[in-house]
Amino acid sequence: MRDPRIPLRKDSPGCAEAGIVGAAAGVVGAWQAMEAIKLLSFAAPAPGGKLLTIDTLSNEVSCLAVVRDPSCPACGEHPRITEPLSAAEYDPERSCIA
Repeated sequence: MRDPRIPLRKDSPGCAEAGIVGAAAGVVGAWQAMEAIKLLSFAAPAPGGKLLTIDTLSNEVSCLAVVRDPSCPACGEHPRITEPLSAAEYDPERSCIA
């Protein structure tokens, strides 16, 4: 999981190279739609601080507790990244993606 405002590393394969199973995208999309409906109808509280993982190979779903990093440059207490970076500004060595 990454902040969408931070571009991918230049050497990271995209969906076109690495591939994605269409059915898995459908499962995740349907789940996201249901979460949006629950939020918009006030049927459930916002799931802040949680990360849902879906493993479609093993049919396992888990919910992990996550803690916001106050020093995060995108969403921390004093964000330095407010707009997407240009390719020239991006430093892949400082990326959160290993």
